[in-house]
Amino acid sequence: MFYSRITFFLLSLFLIECSGIPSSKSVNTIAMVVFENATEEPLLERQVAAMFKEVFVRRGVLVISDSREADFILSGKIDHFEQSFLSLNLHGQASESRVTIGLEYTVSGKGLADPLSKTHLNASADYFNSADPTADRTAQDRAIREASLRLAEKVASSIIILQQVERHAGRGLYRS
Repeated sequence: MFYSRITFFLLSLFLIECSGIPSSKSVNTIAMVVFENATEEPLLERQVAAMFKEVFVRRGVLVISDSREADFILSGKIDHFEQSFLSLNLHGQASESRVTIGLEYTVSGKGLADPLSKTHLNASADYFNSADPTADRTAQDRAIREASLRLAEKVASSIIILQQVERHAGRGLYRS
């Protein structure tokens, strides 16, 4: 009985450690203010924000809603959405298109009046057009997700660099 309790305890500890739930001492947090959509593409800000959250979570950054508790605050404005045709088929219809998304974003640190970074980025992705409007919209949505992923990866990388610079500067903004 005693050994089964010890085994159960050790197994529970092992499962908790391997579950991917980060400990609060090593987690960096970010609060994402809803991106403003200054384009005419409907619901673009939701697609971009969802990809940003996915990238941050994959990198071990906890996305929270309370900006007072976050190490970083990310806000932004999607100011550019363009769909351009890259090639035409024999009938003069677009056979390949490109989606370009422009994002102006600001990263602020906890307790700082001035932003740590304010930058504008563009990302694009290509897709093949289809005669079927549903398939064409699905391909365009995939390209939007791919361009959003590229934006999110660039922003996440820049935040990691900012974090390293701030840690070396000794400002103590981040948990370690």
